[in-house]
Amino acid sequence: MNESQKVMHVLLSRERWWTAPEVAAEYGQNPGTVRANLSEFYNKLGILEEDKPGVYRIRYDRYEEAWAYVHYGWDAFEHPSLKPNAQEALADRANEQARRKIEASEGVEEVREMLAAKDT
Repeated sequence: MNESQKVMHVLLSRERWWTAPEVAAEYGQNPGTVRANLSEFYNKLGILEEDKPGVYRIRYDRYEEAWAYVHYGWDAFEHPSLKPNAQEALADRANEQARRKIEASEGVEEVREMLAAKDT
């Protein structure tokens, strides 16, 4: 998990308002770096809402996207805008991984097994 993903993980850990120093204390991060991450999540992604300057929490309608960011980082997004929803991002990633495995597979039987496993 990179530094930005750690910030998002802290925000998801409890439903409450957070300041940069509080988030930084959770993983022993630099408060300046945390402030920059919070600003990016608020301004670029629109995942956070702001109570007053410097006090943030995750918007209730954006939790899915926030979890996608924690697990996949920017892979969950079409930079700089958010994909329509996190499920699409996660499905796209799974489909891409399956495509790569199929392209790399040696035999037809292996492909059939992968496709059967995906359908279950």
